[in-house]
Formats: sequence, C-alpha cells, structure tokens
Amino acid sequence: MTSLRFVAVLSFAAGLACGGLPGSVDGAPPTTNVDAPEPPPVELPTPLPDAQPASDPYAQFAPLDAGEPPPKGSDPTCPPETSVIRYPRGPALEVYCATTQGMKQGPWHRVQGGVVTEVRDYDQGQQVGRTVRWEKNSKVAEQNWVAGQQEGDLAEWNDVGILMLRGTMQAGKRHGKFLLRAPAHPEAFDGRCYQTGEEAWATTDPAEFVAKTCP
Repeated sequence: MTSLRFVAVLSFAAGLACGGLPGSVDGAPPTTNVDAPEPPPVELPTPLPDAQPASDPYAQFAPLDAGEPPPKGSDPTCPPETSVIRYPRGPALEVYCATTQGMKQGPWHRVQGGVVTEVRDYDQGQQVGRTVRWEKNSKVAEQNWVAGQQEGDLAEWNDVGILMLRGTMQAGKRHGKFLLRAPAHPEAFDGRCYQTGEEAWATTDPAEFVAKTCP
C-alpha cells in the first residue's frame, strides 16, 4: 500500500514539472466558452411622472387652524414703557396696551362676559399682524394686517367650524383666488378670482377653479 501511494505522488509531481494542471491541456489554463450568450440587459424602473396639482380647491391655500382657542385671561402682556388701558364699549370691554401719549402699542383684546372674543396687535397706532375673532369660544375669523391694511390670509368660519370664506388680501383689497359659501347653502361651490379688488372670473366647478390661472 505504501508503494502505491509513493507512485501516485511521483506521478502528480511529474505532471507539475511538465507545466500541467489537473483539468488543463498541454499545460494551458482552462478556458471559458467565448460563444456563450450574454446575459439579458437589466431593465431599469420607469421614472414616476411629475406630481399633479392638488384637485382639492382648499389645497390652493395655506392651512389655518380652525380650532384655535381664545387666549385665557383678559389682560394682554404689554411691552415696556406701555400700560394696560380698559375702555368700555357697549357690552364689551377693550383692553389694550398704550404709550403715555395714548398711542396703541402691542396686544389689543376685546372681552365680553370675561371671555376674549377678539385679539389684535398694534405698532405705533397701526394695526399689524394677525387679527382673530371668536364667537361662543369658536374661531370665526382670521385676518392679517400690515401697516394698517389687510394683507395676506383672510378666512371666516361659521359657529360650527365650517369654512365660509377663504382668500388673500393685497393692500386692503381682495386679490387672487377666493372661495365663498352662502350661509343658506354652504354645500354649494362658489370660486372666484379677484385682481386688486375687481372680480376677474367666477365658477361653480371645483376642477375649473383649481386649473384656471388667477393673477
């Protein structure tokens, strides 16, 4: 048995000396089949189409918080060098910040029955920033003011939270797309376009309202 193993080792060594390897011919390395078919090309996924414009007419506007509660407490927090003024006006009480010269400066509240029903802001006597109104603790209106004129978002809700009016203002006038609802028919669609206060077009079709351009 030992002699047979020795012969096998000598045979393998002789093959290596001749430059051969197991599975090779005349000492050449194994070759691949050059005639083998190429693998099929990899199919790339089809790119997704560009996003389509929103079909919801209300998506044309920035979202506003219809559930915003009124602030607690009747007195606003006044800036330095101002004091709180309380001015009765009918059944309500106006509570606001003013300078020693009587100029409104800072927050302004309308209070009725111990509950804040409207908030504003003033800068050197001119209304600025957001104005928000509530009825029975439900938000019913939001406006934005710049230097004493309405500018930007405008919205109104009824007392159960249904949006009745949505649009934007420019220099105190309606400008751009507006959505309106009549109190007697809140389900009816009424879309309009304004250019510096003048109505440019109107439609009762929500799809047309979304697709149509407006200055």
